[in-house]
Amino acid sequence: MWLAREPEQVAQKFEEMAGDPFDWFRGSSPWYWADLETPGADRLETRFLQSPETWQVMLVGDLHPENVGTFRPGVEPDGASAAGRTPETPEAVIDAAAQALVYGSLDLDGATRGPWTLDLRRAVTGMVLLAGRLEGCDDGCLEELVGRFALAYADEIRAQSEGAGWDGTAAGMRWEGGAILADLAWKAAAEGIATERLQEWSVVADGSRRFRSDGDDFMPLTDAEAAQVARLLAAWAAAPAGLRVQDARRRIGVGIASRPALRYTLLWDSGGEGTEDDRLLELREVLPPPEIPAPGAALRFDSNADRVRIAADELWPEDADALYTGIGDGGMTFKVYNPSSWFQHIDRDLVEEGWEQGRYAEADLLGLAQTTARLLALAHAGGRLPDGGPALPVIAADLDGDGDGLWEELQRGAAQDRAAVLHDHTLFAAALEDYGPLLGWAPPVELR
Repeated sequence: MWLAREPEQVAQKFEEMAGDPFDWFRGSSPWYWADLETPGADRLETRFLQSPETWQVMLVGDLHPENVGTFRPGVEPDGASAAGRTPETPEAVIDAAAQALVYGSLDLDGATRGPWTLDLRRAVTGMVLLAGRLEGCDDGCLEELVGRFALAYADEIRAQSEGAGWDGTAAGMRWEGGAILADLAWKAAAEGIATERLQEWSVVADGSRRFRSDGDDFMPLTDAEAAQVARLLAAWAAAPAGLRVQDARRRIGVGIASRPALRYTLLWDSGGEGTEDDRLLELREVLPPPEIPAPGAALRFDSNADRVRIAADELWPEDADALYTGIGDGGMTFKVYNPSSWFQHIDRDLVEEGWEQGRYAEADLLGLAQTTARLLALAHAGGRLPDGGPALPVIAADLDGDGDGLWEELQRGAAQDRAAVLHDHTLFAAALEDYGPLLGWAPPVELR
């Protein structure tokens, strides 16, 4: 679908995926899941998944490192940014705001039901691919990273089962999360207080806010796109009272897997005077998730929009994004969400830069791995089975405290998956070189 509709964006996606194995991994989750089931690969052998229920847990689906991020629960109150828009904001104010943030997986596009172990496996593979790029993080470093991940997940499942688990907040951490995550929370708080994205993306003229016209990332809407935005807003049953759209654009050049998706960014307010309640909103096309190695895939959700909504309700902390929902428009699905500066994610380039400069060390990587594992356990603990029952006791019984066994299994899986990703990336890059930016695809005659 995207090839025919958005060939330029697909070509950009392919070019970025060919750049390095981590970006290939980010953009190729359907390939990854299909690859796991290659006949004769024996890559799905497990000591876990001993009951049918363990195959129908709500999964995050794609928790690679750059999907780990911060939430600011609720909607920013009117005027909340007015007190802190200058560089002179006291550090104590930023610190307090950072401590109130919640960590989680910002992107649930791949969320679906399936075997709980597969979420861990893809998350660990992403961690190993990122860490493996860092000079000095050798095989021993990677093995320790996988071990810390496995043991942290098992420990958090146990703690959640006993009612003493983490709540996901920065202030609630009971262990050393490391400088990578601390820097992320600080960045989110500082830029959130300053409403940085709102200020960067827009200008105020004659008392009205509009998108800047000096960039090429925000394109004016076509008539068809404007009509689609209007339909989506009309179908949004839980839209904020008094929502008034001041300006709307199509945003392009963002993401890897979702690069060709329709992405509408809106400037809105509550209908009052002034600019203190001006905010951002994004409506972004979401495809159905890729099929994963699990039975009953076609029977999981009533619709893709239903999946988008249910996944956030179950996998995110309460009120993580008060605007978030899923909306259908004909055969298309869009997620509605808050793209403000409070929502930040791990940036692979910043991690590499910090590593090269000596600001980050192996302990910080291990902290990121442990926290990612705990976030995944926390998400799984909030999930429900198809019959409405909680997933936590099912996972806890299946795991049975066997953190060492989980470590051994994830260690084997991460080694297999990393080798497969590196091999597949090499093949993809060579094919792109041989067959051109769209791998030889050309539009049908009627589309030319």
